[in-house]
Amino acid sequence: MGEATVPITVQNWLDIERIALGERAEPPRAVKAQALVDYRRS
Repeated sequence: MGEATVPITVQNWLDIERIALGERAEPPRAVKAQALVDYRRS
């Protein structure tokens, strides 16, 4: 089993919905982070 660090970006879902409805003009709030992932080689 191995480990890898991968970048992820998470956005606020409610902000995305409000943009789609035309209630918000700003881009959705987002957080960029590193995620530690365990994986198994075949």
